[in-house]
Formats: sequence, C-alpha cells, structure tokens
Amino acid sequence: MRKLIISALSLSLLWACNSGEAQYAEEIAHVDSMLAINDSLQKSFDQVDSTQILQDFPKVDSLYKILSGPMADQQDKRYWTETMANIDVVHHPYMKYSGDYKKMRRGLAYSKSQLESLRNSLEDQKLDTAQVRDYIQAEEKALNDMQVLIGKRIMPVLEAKAIWDTAEARYLDLVSKSDSLAQ
Repeated sequence: MRKLIISALSLSLLWACNSGEAQYAEEIAHVDSMLAINDSLQKSFDQVDSTQILQDFPKVDSLYKILSGPMADQQDKRYWTETMANIDVVHHPYMKYSGDYKKMRRGLAYSKSQLESLRNSLEDQKLDTAQVRDYIQAEEKALNDMQVLIGKRIMPVLEAKAIWDTAEARYLDLVSKSDSLAQ
C-alpha cells in the first residue's frame, strides 16, 4: 500500500511537472526561434570590421566634404556623376553605419538577454498567459526592428568598404592635386 501511494504521488508529481512545461512549450519554442534569429543577426553584424569602419569614417567624411565643397566645379557634370558618385556610395553607408553602430551592438545584446530571461521565466512558469503574450510581442517587435536596421546597414557598408579599399588612394591623390591647385 505504501509503495502504491508513493508511486501514485511520484506519478502525479511527474505529471504536474510535465504539464507545466507543456503549458509553455509552444512559447519556449517560439522564443528559441527568436534567439536563433538574434544569433543570425549577430553573425551578420560581426561580418563588418567595425573598428576599421569607425576609424576610416572621419577620413572618408573629410574627403567627401573637401571634394564636394566650394572648390568643386558645380558645372562639371562628369565630376559629379563619376568622381563624386563613387565617394558618395562610400560616404553615405559609412555615415549611417557609424551613427547606428552603438545602437545595433547594444540592441542585439539587450535583445538576447531579454529573450534568455523570457525563456527562463517560461521554464520556471513565473508569468501568466497575458504577460507571456505581451512580452513575446514586445520582443518580436524589438527583434524585427533590429533585423530591419541591420539589414539596412550591413550590406551597404560591406559594399562601401570594398569600394573604399580600391579607391582610397585615388581620392587621396585627387584631394592632394586640388590642394596644390588651390595654392
């Protein structure tokens, strides 16, 4: 009899534990998929050599301002469509990336910590169903915002970096020539 009672208690305890996990199993799986998306975004973010971009941006910005400044011939269409078009393709993405770098880095880290915390709370059943729905919606929105921002910044800055690596010497030479002409 005693064994039967212990077995029944053990079985009911096991059932209670499993039913609790099953209560939020779908939500945990959804949070896991959002964590996978966050990891993918982090890998995309890590493709960019941020240190190099942030180091090169002041030089790119300075060259852009010099080349598009008052020394530039406003009537020379070839200059604006060929020479300035390439530096603009570098300047704009570098400027946007440099401006949003901290936001992307912090946003990814914060999103990951929030998702991990949410997952732990779901496993521990610390939230009610309404809270779970609200938190998941908030984290989905934050993750979608990060996905859009990273999508807007990463590919353009990678392309700009490739252009800058091949055109930097040419633009430095062009600026040095315009400086010597101005004197």
